[in-house]
Amino acid sequence: MKNPLNKIKRINLRKQSINLLPVIPRHDDIFLVSFPKSGNTWLTFLIANVILRYLNIKQEVNFFNLHTIIPDIHQHKNISPILNYSPFKRIIKSHSSFNPYYNFIFLLIRDPRDVMVSFYYFKKKLNQFEGDLSSFIRDKKFGIQSWINHTKSWLIKTESSKSLRLIFYEDLKRDTGKELNKIFSLMGFTIDNDTIDTAVKSSSFEEMKKLELQTRSYTEEKFKNFTFMRKGIIGSGKEELSKNDLDYINEIAREMMKKLRYHS
Repeated sequence: MKNPLNKIKRINLRKQSINLLPVIPRHDDIFLVSFPKSGNTWLTFLIANVILRYLNIKQEVNFFNLHTIIPDIHQHKNISPILNYSPFKRIIKSHSSFNPYYNFIFLLIRDPRDVMVSFYYFKKKLNQFEGDLSSFIRDKKFGIQSWINHTKSWLIKTESSKSLRLIFYEDLKRDTGKELNKIFSLMGFTIDNDTIDTAVKSSSFEEMKKLELQTRSYTEEKFKNFTFMRKGIIGSGKEELSKNDLDYINEIAREMMKKLRYHS
């Protein structure tokens, strides 16, 4: 006899997947997917800046209007069938684990040790986690196992008929223009160097930090010191995690990290 709990689990997973789709989905929607704090907001800024400059639209990309260009599926599901940046397809940001309804996916990967540190401080600033960094990385909801489950779901479950391309945060940091050009080439566009260079400068960490301060609208007392932008550097995990915590992450995530070229 089949276990009815398995059927319920499948139904719930299907509901979760559908919930992370636009109200009117399109088969050619392109999703920018990542585990939280892997650099997806930065990537979104980069792509949005390229799009506006490619179309010669005189508009600044900032934290106020970003999601009108690259919608975040966790915030907006009623997305226009055709956004105003045709001939580009709809590009949508998501933190979804494997979603069988996503056909075209750019999966942004970042060193999980850096992710854990960045995610921890993000949750602490929002008062959504009370423990220390050591307890955070061991937390079932937020910690390293959650990163493993998220990443593994895409690498293992994605069918060959889908288009999945990995983007490594570290590559994007080392040669932003080159990686950005690759992304648009995969979407079928040739972008001139001036447009790429301008987009990279407009999306620098310093520029985004300034834009966040200019457009922030946090009014609650508990959010008065909150900033989304933190450091955005490579290697913060090794600097800020204790040896015991590094050993724990390296042990728990060894297989996935090796597969993704990260070494202890």
